[in-house]
Amino acid sequence: MRKRIGKALSALASPGYWPSLARGVVPGVEHGAAFIGRDFSTVLDVGANKGQFAMFARHRWPRARLVCFEPLPEPQRRLSKLLGKRAEIHNVALGDYEGKAEMHLASREDSSSLLALGDAQKRLFSMSETRLVSVPVHRLDDIFEAGTLARPILLKIDVQGFEFEALKGATDLLS
Repeated sequence: MRKRIGKALSALASPGYWPSLARGVVPGVEHGAAFIGRDFSTVLDVGANKGQFAMFARHRWPRARLVCFEPLPEPQRRLSKLLGKRAEIHNVALGDYEGKAEMHLASREDSSSLLALGDAQKRLFSMSETRLVSVPVHRLDDIFEAGTLARPILLKIDVQGFEFEALKGATDLLS
């Protein structure tokens, strides 16, 4: 709880974060120290949820091209309201194939996954699986051709255990 309060207070200290706070989204300011002295031309936010990291990225790198990927309709709607035209938002999951997949929705919204929720995960984080939702899955390499994104590129992936599959779908981009 103390960390959450500190995070919210840090965000409150910066007027650039006030619009997201007003919409109930606390930006991922805890990532700030990891990026001191770093500048990016493109930021890819895979598993954007409702925009916690995207708001941090938009504030930290205001001139960067911000591209978000969020397959779930409700978080994607909140993300769109928060960022509007200040980001490209793709309503897809990223993986190593093109098609559809069942997303396991968790009672904790930011813990939903293309992988089934484990018993230990449910117990440790006091959550349950609420339902399955079919979502489109694309390969990052099929969305952007290698060499078409301005460098340097930051690729942030937070997809609840499906990171390896998302990376396998981005081999051309990663090279």
